[in-house]
Amino acid sequence: DFNFLRVDKARFEKCPSESLDYAVMENTTDAVVIPMDAGWSDVGSWNSVFDLSPKNKDGNVIRGDATSIDGKNNFIESNGRFTAVVGVNDLVVINSEDATLVVPREKVEDVKLLVDFLSSKNRDDLL
Repeated sequence: DFNFLRVDKARFEKCPSESLDYAVMENTTDAVVIPMDAGWSDVGSWNSVFDLSPKNKDGNVIRGDATSIDGKNNFIESNGRFTAVVGVNDLVVINSEDATLVVPREKVEDVKLLVDFLSSKNRDDLL
């Protein structure tokens, strides 16, 4: 596959879910850190995507077939059906083909609790 290394899926799924910080950096004495400003941001959460996205006059980010009426600072993404919020602020609303997520922006990091819940129920939604 040209110049790409593809990890065996079965082995990868057996790997512990750890961040690079813990898995590698805290277990080596041979690492070197060099400060730099590359103008890069780790877009690892919905709040990061919100921060980096263009906003309308009410501070909303609207992606897809969606709207916010009388609401401010919402992130709304619709990958299918029309999605609308009315009179609410500071929400993340993700409407995908197979599921809908609604969470206050201040609690967006707690989505990992949902992932844990879905895992405990052996849901296919995680694939």
